[in-house]
Amino acid sequence: MNRNIKYKQVCRLVLNGGDDLNKNVNSSQYSYNNNNIINSKRMRFTLNNSLNDVKLSQNARCVLEACHIPNLTNLTNNLVYLRLVASSQDKTFDTSKNLNGNPIILSTIVHSNTVSPNVIYNSTDLFYSLNVSSNFLEKGFIELELECITTTQNIDFITGQTLQFFYISLIIIDQDPELTTDLTLAPPIDYNNYNVNIPIRPY
Repeated sequence: MNRNIKYKQVCRLVLNGGDDLNKNVNSSQYSYNNNNIINSKRMRFTLNNSLNDVKLSQNARCVLEACHIPNLTNLTNNLVYLRLVASSQDKTFDTSKNLNGNPIILSTIVHSNTVSPNVIYNSTDLFYSLNVSSNFLEKGFIELELECITTTQNIDFITGQTLQFFYISLIIIDQDPELTTDLTLAPPIDYNNYNVNIPIRPY
């Protein structure tokens, strides 16, 4: 009998820009590449101790379900990175921070409303996902970094709470401890198609 590993949804996190604990904190704004241009913002969202009972394994992943990035002055028509401030086994390399930056969960262009509403919908857990540590939820808050890497002018993320319409929905999935025989979840692989000549250990 074939037995296959499957993943299950553990919880969903919905974070709204108006609830950013740093929305009025000037020090949460910074320069992405230390060029004295304010083009980035760190956001922090409390979990209000609501997920203290959620236990994750080392195989847990954070999946981007949906995201809306509002149009801000000097942000529109520029490339942005959205980083998840979390330890991860996934290596994230970009040509500015090399391996020193937090992992990027989304990179996109912020278009004007006349072109696109800047809403991202993800229909699979194969993309826009990152491995997260087993203590990801234990610190009691989630932090994100919104970085605009192509603008040449300052962006004001504080005055008028310009990020109040920012929105992101994240789904935490983890390995289900129960093995499944449902082949639609994990169809069998014909290793002969991949020239695999080493023994495969069965469960």
